[in-house]
Amino acid sequence: MAKRLGRPLNKNENVHHKDGDRLNNSFGNLELWVKMQPPGQRVVDKVAFAIEILRLYPEFAVQAGVELRVHESSS
Repeated sequence: MAKRLGRPLNKNENVHHKDGDRLNNSFGNLELWVKMQPPGQRVVDKVAFAIEILRLYPEFAVQAGVELRVHESSS
């Protein structure tokens, strides 16, 4: 998975083997899972957490059909 991502896994990530066989490390059998969760359940917390995930994993956001654009506020 690290090779596929082009970087080492971070402490909140692990690799899931879709077929349950840990010896089957073909790319099609691997999924990146994260273990982090937002600290609260308020909507504003969940939105902030979702944005954090999109920023950490932009390549997966694109696969899901999502593009994160940063809106610059006018000062």
